Amino acid sequence: MHAAYLLVLIPSIFWASNVVVARAVVQTTPPVAMTFWRWAGAILVLAPFALPKAYAQRALLRQHWKSLLLFAILGVVGFNMLVYLALPYTTAINSTLIQGCIPAAVLCTSWLLFRTKVSRRMIVGTVASFVGLLVVISTGDPAVLASLHFNHADLMMTGAIWVWALYIVLQKRMPKAIDPLVFLFATAVIGECFIAALLLSEVAGPMGFKPEGWKVAALAYIAIFPTALAYYLWNQGIVKLGANAGAQSQYLIPVFGAIFAMIFLGESFHWYHGVGIALILWGIYMAISKQQPAVAK
Repeated sequence: MHAAYLLVLIPSIFWASNVVVARAVVQTTPPVAMTFWRWAGAILVLAPFALPKAYAQRALLRQHWKSLLLFAILGVVGFNMLVYLALPYTTAINSTLIQGCIPAAVLCTSWLLFRTKVSRRMIVGTVASFVGLLVVISTGDPAVLASLHFNHADLMMTGAIWVWALYIVLQKRMPKAIDPLVFLFATAVIGECFIAALLLSEVAGPMGFKPEGWKVAALAYIAIFPTALAYYLWNQGIVKLGANAGAQSQYLIPVFGAIFAMIFLGESFHWYHGVGIALILWGIYMAISKQQPAVAK
Protein backbone atom coordinates (compact mmCIF):
# COMPACT_ATOMS: atom_id res chain seq x y z
CA MET A 1 0.00 0.00 0.00
CA HIS A 2 1.28 3.46 -0.88
CA ALA A 3 2.36 5.38 2.23
CA ALA A 4 -0.05 8.20 1.38
CA TYR A 5 -3.03 5.91 1.93
CA LEU A 6 -1.84 5.16 5.45
CA LEU A 7 -2.06 8.88 6.17
CA VAL A 8 -5.85 8.74 5.73
CA LEU A 9 -6.32 5.16 6.98
CA ILE A 10 -4.89 5.74 10.45
CA PRO A 11 -7.11 8.79 11.18
CA SER A 12 -10.15 6.70 10.22
CA ILE A 13 -9.22 4.21 12.95
CA PHE A 14 -8.82 6.99 15.51
CA TRP A 15 -12.08 8.68 14.50
CA ALA A 16 -13.96 5.38 14.72
CA SER A 17 -12.87 5.05 18.34
CA ASN A 18 -13.75 8.70 18.92
CA VAL A 19 -17.39 8.03 18.00
CA VAL A 20 -17.70 5.69 20.98
CA VAL A 21 -15.66 7.72 23.48
CA ALA A 22 -17.06 11.14 22.58
CA ARG A 23 -20.65 9.90 22.68
CA ALA A 24 -20.16 8.86 26.31
CA VAL A 25 -18.55 12.16 27.34
CA VAL A 26 -20.92 14.48 25.49
CA GLN A 27 -23.91 13.16 27.44
CA THR A 28 -22.71 15.05 30.53
CA THR A 29 -20.47 17.69 28.99
CA PRO A 30 -21.68 20.76 27.07
CA PRO A 31 -20.57 20.91 23.41
CA VAL A 32 -18.45 24.05 23.78
CA ALA A 33 -16.59 22.64 26.79
CA MET A 34 -16.13 19.36 24.93
CA THR A 35 -14.60 21.16 21.96
CA PHE A 36 -12.48 23.44 24.16
CA TRP A 37 -10.88 20.70 26.23
CA ARG A 38 -10.36 18.47 23.21
CA TRP A 39 -8.31 21.14 21.45
CA ALA A 40 -6.64 22.41 24.62
CA GLY A 41 -5.22 18.92 25.10
CA ALA A 42 -4.19 18.71 21.45
CA ILE A 43 -2.39 22.06 21.69
CA LEU A 44 -0.47 20.87 24.75
CA VAL A 45 0.56 17.72 22.88
CA LEU A 46 1.65 19.63 19.78
CA ALA A 47 3.33 22.60 21.50
CA PRO A 48 6.75 21.07 22.33
CA PHE A 49 7.21 19.97 18.72
CA ALA A 50 5.53 22.88 16.93
CA LEU A 51 6.56 25.98 18.88
CA PRO A 52 10.23 26.10 17.75
CA LYS A 53 9.17 25.70 14.11
CA ALA A 54 6.32 28.17 14.53
CA TYR A 55 8.72 30.79 15.87
CA ALA A 56 11.05 30.22 12.91
CA GLN A 57 8.11 30.60 10.49
CA ARG A 58 6.42 33.50 12.27
CA ALA A 59 6.72 35.74 9.20
CA LEU A 60 4.92 33.12 7.07
CA LEU A 61 2.20 32.78 9.70
CA ARG A 62 1.58 36.53 9.62
CA GLN A 63 1.57 36.48 5.82
CA HIS A 64 -1.04 33.70 5.59
CA TRP A 65 -3.19 34.67 8.58
CA LYS A 66 -6.37 34.76 6.49
CA SER A 67 -5.91 31.15 5.35
CA LEU A 68 -5.11 30.03 8.89
CA LEU A 69 -8.23 31.79 10.17
CA LEU A 70 -10.42 30.10 7.54
CA PHE A 71 -9.10 26.60 8.30
CA ALA A 72 -9.46 27.22 12.04
CA ILE A 73 -13.10 28.25 11.67
CA LEU A 74 -13.91 25.27 9.43
CA GLY A 75 -11.88 22.39 10.88
CA VAL A 76 -11.46 23.33 14.54
CA VAL A 77 -14.54 25.37 15.46
CA GLY A 78 -17.33 24.77 12.93
CA PHE A 79 -17.16 21.02 12.34
CA ASN A 80 -16.51 20.01 15.94
CA MET A 81 -19.10 22.36 17.43
CA LEU A 82 -21.86 21.19 15.09
CA VAL A 83 -21.09 17.50 15.70
CA TYR A 84 -21.03 17.86 19.49
CA LEU A 85 -24.20 19.98 19.46
CA ALA A 86 -25.97 17.27 17.46
CA LEU A 87 -24.69 14.08 19.14
CA PRO A 88 -26.88 14.15 22.29
CA TYR A 89 -30.06 14.59 20.24
CA THR A 90 -29.55 12.29 17.27
CA THR A 91 -29.40 8.52 17.01
CA ALA A 92 -26.30 6.48 16.24
CA ILE A 93 -27.91 5.31 12.99
CA ASN A 94 -28.81 8.82 11.84
CA SER A 95 -25.35 10.13 12.73
CA THR A 96 -23.56 7.33 10.88
CA LEU A 97 -25.85 7.64 7.87
CA ILE A 98 -25.34 11.39 7.55
CA GLN A 99 -21.57 11.18 8.03
CA GLY A 100 -21.55 8.49 5.34
CA CYS A 101 -22.44 11.26 2.90
CA ILE A 102 -19.05 12.98 3.42
CA PRO A 103 -17.34 11.47 0.33
CA ALA A 104 -20.28 12.52 -1.87
CA ALA A 105 -20.25 16.00 -0.29
CA VAL A 106 -16.52 16.24 -1.04
CA LEU A 107 -17.07 15.25 -4.69
CA CYS A 108 -19.77 17.93 -5.06
CA THR A 109 -17.77 20.62 -3.26
CA SER A 110 -14.62 19.83 -5.24
CA TRP A 111 -16.52 20.12 -8.51
CA LEU A 112 -18.33 23.32 -7.52
CA LEU A 113 -15.19 25.12 -6.36
CA PHE A 114 -12.51 23.80 -8.69
CA ARG A 115 -14.40 21.88 -11.40
CA THR A 116 -12.43 18.78 -10.40
CA LYS A 117 -13.20 15.92 -12.78
CA VAL A 118 -14.92 12.90 -11.26
CA SER A 119 -14.41 9.56 -13.02
CA ARG A 120 -17.10 6.92 -13.44
CA ARG A 121 -15.07 4.60 -11.22
CA MET A 122 -15.08 7.24 -8.49
CA ILE A 123 -18.87 7.64 -8.72
CA VAL A 124 -19.49 3.87 -8.81
CA GLY A 125 -17.13 3.33 -5.89
CA THR A 126 -18.72 6.10 -3.82
CA VAL A 127 -22.23 4.72 -4.41
CA ALA A 128 -21.15 1.13 -3.68
CA SER A 129 -19.53 2.13 -0.40
CA PHE A 130 -22.60 4.09 0.62
CA VAL A 131 -24.82 1.08 -0.10
CA GLY A 132 -22.48 -1.02 2.02
CA LEU A 133 -22.83 1.52 4.80
CA LEU A 134 -26.63 1.26 4.55
CA VAL A 135 -26.42 -2.54 4.85
CA VAL A 136 -24.32 -2.30 8.03
CA ILE A 137 -26.34 0.36 9.86
CA SER A 138 -29.70 -1.17 8.89
CA THR A 139 -28.56 -4.66 10.00
CA GLY A 140 -29.72 -5.84 6.58
CA ASP A 141 -33.33 -4.88 7.29
CA PRO A 142 -34.84 -2.24 4.95
CA ALA A 143 -37.55 -1.58 7.54
CA VAL A 144 -34.92 0.01 9.80
CA LEU A 145 -34.16 2.64 7.16
CA ALA A 146 -37.86 3.14 6.41
CA SER A 147 -38.54 3.90 10.07
CA LEU A 148 -35.86 6.59 10.40
CA HIS A 149 -36.94 9.99 11.68
CA PHE A 150 -34.87 13.15 11.41
CA ASN A 151 -34.88 16.21 13.68
CA HIS A 152 -33.05 19.51 14.17
CA ALA A 153 -29.93 17.68 15.40
CA ASP A 154 -29.69 15.83 12.10
CA LEU A 155 -29.76 19.18 10.29
CA MET A 156 -26.79 20.27 12.41
CA MET A 157 -25.00 17.02 11.60
CA THR A 158 -25.70 17.63 7.91
CA GLY A 159 -24.23 21.11 8.26
CA ALA A 160 -21.17 19.59 9.91
CA ILE A 161 -20.43 17.28 6.98
CA TRP A 162 -20.59 20.17 4.51
CA VAL A 163 -18.23 22.20 6.68
CA TRP A 164 -15.88 19.20 6.83
CA ALA A 165 -16.15 18.69 3.05
CA LEU A 166 -15.15 22.32 2.51
CA TYR A 167 -12.22 21.90 4.92
CA ILE A 168 -11.05 18.82 2.99
CA VAL A 169 -11.40 20.35 -0.47
CA LEU A 170 -9.62 23.58 0.49
CA GLN A 171 -6.58 21.61 1.63
CA LYS A 172 -5.22 22.09 -1.90
CA ARG A 173 -5.07 25.81 -1.07
CA MET A 174 -3.21 25.26 2.18
CA PRO A 175 -0.03 27.42 2.29
CA LYS A 176 2.67 24.96 1.18
CA ALA A 177 5.52 26.99 2.67
CA ILE A 178 4.22 26.45 6.20
CA ASP A 179 5.32 23.25 7.91
CA PRO A 180 2.28 20.88 8.31
CA LEU A 181 2.85 20.63 12.06
CA VAL A 182 3.02 24.42 12.38
CA PHE A 183 -0.09 24.76 10.23
CA LEU A 184 -2.08 22.43 12.49
CA PHE A 185 -0.77 24.08 15.66
CA ALA A 186 -1.56 27.59 14.42
CA THR A 187 -5.08 26.72 13.31
CA ALA A 188 -5.69 24.92 16.62
CA VAL A 189 -4.58 27.97 18.63
CA ILE A 190 -6.66 30.36 16.52
CA GLY A 191 -9.70 28.12 16.73
CA GLU A 192 -9.26 27.69 20.47
CA CYS A 193 -9.42 31.47 20.95
CA PHE A 194 -12.90 31.49 19.39
CA ILE A 195 -13.99 28.47 21.43
CA ALA A 196 -12.67 30.03 24.65
CA ALA A 197 -14.88 33.07 24.07
CA LEU A 198 -17.90 30.82 23.58
CA LEU A 199 -16.96 28.78 26.66
CA LEU A 200 -17.67 31.74 28.94
CA SER A 201 -21.39 31.34 28.22
CA GLU A 202 -21.31 27.76 29.54
CA VAL A 203 -19.10 28.10 32.62
CA ALA A 204 -21.93 29.12 34.92
CA GLY A 205 -24.52 26.92 33.23
CA PRO A 206 -26.18 23.84 34.72
CA MET A 207 -23.95 21.57 32.60
CA GLY A 208 -20.68 23.31 33.36
CA PHE A 209 -17.71 20.97 32.94
CA LYS A 210 -17.04 18.85 36.01
CA PRO A 211 -13.60 17.16 35.90
CA GLU A 212 -14.24 13.52 36.79
CA GLY A 213 -11.49 10.93 36.47
CA TRP A 214 -13.00 8.90 33.61
CA LYS A 215 -13.98 12.05 31.74
CA VAL A 216 -10.48 13.55 31.96
CA ALA A 217 -8.99 10.26 30.72
CA ALA A 218 -11.47 10.15 27.82
CA LEU A 219 -10.74 13.75 26.83
CA ALA A 220 -7.00 13.08 27.02
CA TYR A 221 -7.43 10.16 24.62
CA ILE A 222 -9.55 12.28 22.26
CA ALA A 223 -7.02 15.11 22.37
CA ILE A 224 -4.02 12.90 21.54
CA PHE A 225 -5.31 10.37 19.03
CA PRO A 226 -8.49 11.52 17.22
CA THR A 227 -7.32 15.16 17.31
CA ALA A 228 -3.57 15.88 17.34
CA LEU A 229 -2.36 12.75 15.53
CA ALA A 230 -5.40 12.23 13.30
CA TYR A 231 -5.57 15.81 12.03
CA TYR A 232 -1.82 15.94 11.42
CA LEU A 233 -1.82 12.74 9.35
CA TRP A 234 -5.12 13.54 7.62
CA ASN A 235 -4.04 16.98 6.41
CA GLN A 236 -0.92 15.53 4.81
CA GLY A 237 -2.82 12.59 3.31
CA ILE A 238 -5.41 14.83 1.64
CA VAL A 239 -2.71 17.03 0.13
CA LYS A 240 -0.92 14.00 -1.32
CA LEU A 241 -3.95 12.01 -2.49
CA GLY A 242 -6.36 14.79 -3.38
CA ALA A 243 -9.69 15.48 -1.69
CA ASN A 244 -11.87 13.10 -3.72
CA ALA A 245 -9.68 10.02 -3.28
CA GLY A 246 -8.71 10.75 0.31
CA ALA A 247 -12.30 11.32 1.43
CA GLN A 248 -13.22 7.72 0.49
CA SER A 249 -11.45 6.59 3.66
CA GLN A 250 -14.31 8.11 5.66
CA TYR A 251 -16.33 5.00 4.79
CA LEU A 252 -13.88 2.98 6.87
CA ILE A 253 -14.99 4.71 10.08
CA PRO A 254 -18.16 2.57 10.51
CA VAL A 255 -16.16 -0.51 9.48
CA PHE A 256 -13.64 0.03 12.25
CA GLY A 257 -16.49 1.03 14.57
CA ALA A 258 -18.16 -2.34 14.01
CA ILE A 259 -14.86 -4.12 14.64
CA PHE A 260 -14.31 -2.20 17.90
CA ALA A 261 -17.86 -3.08 19.02
CA MET A 262 -17.13 -6.77 18.47
CA ILE A 263 -13.78 -6.64 20.29
CA PHE A 264 -14.62 -4.38 23.24
CA LEU A 265 -18.40 -4.69 23.58
CA GLY A 266 -18.76 -8.37 22.74
CA GLU A 267 -21.10 -7.80 19.80
CA SER A 268 -21.50 -10.66 17.33
CA PHE A 269 -20.48 -10.73 13.68
CA HIS A 270 -23.52 -11.13 11.38
CA TRP A 271 -23.99 -11.65 7.66
CA TYR A 272 -24.86 -7.99 7.09
CA HIS A 273 -21.49 -6.96 8.55
CA GLY A 274 -19.74 -9.12 5.97
CA VAL A 275 -21.85 -7.92 3.04
CA GLY A 276 -21.65 -4.27 4.05
CA ILE A 277 -17.93 -4.29 4.73
CA ALA A 278 -17.25 -6.12 1.45
CA LEU A 279 -19.23 -3.49 -0.48
CA ILE A 280 -17.46 -0.65 1.31
CA LEU A 281 -14.00 -2.06 0.62
CA TRP A 282 -14.86 -2.81 -3.02
CA GLY A 283 -16.26 0.69 -3.42
CA ILE A 284 -13.13 2.27 -1.98
CA TYR A 285 -10.98 0.13 -4.29
CA MET A 286 -13.04 1.24 -7.29
CA ALA A 287 -12.83 4.88 -6.27
CA ILE A 288 -9.08 5.04 -5.69
CA SER A 289 -7.72 2.44 -8.12
CA LYS A 290 -5.96 3.82 -11.18
CA GLN A 291 -5.65 7.08 -9.27
CA GLN A 292 -2.22 8.56 -8.94
CA PRO A 293 -1.58 10.27 -5.61
CA ALA A 294 -1.42 13.89 -6.68
CA VAL A 295 0.19 16.72 -4.83
CA ALA A 296 -2.02 19.78 -5.13
CA LYS A 297 -0.56 22.55 -7.24
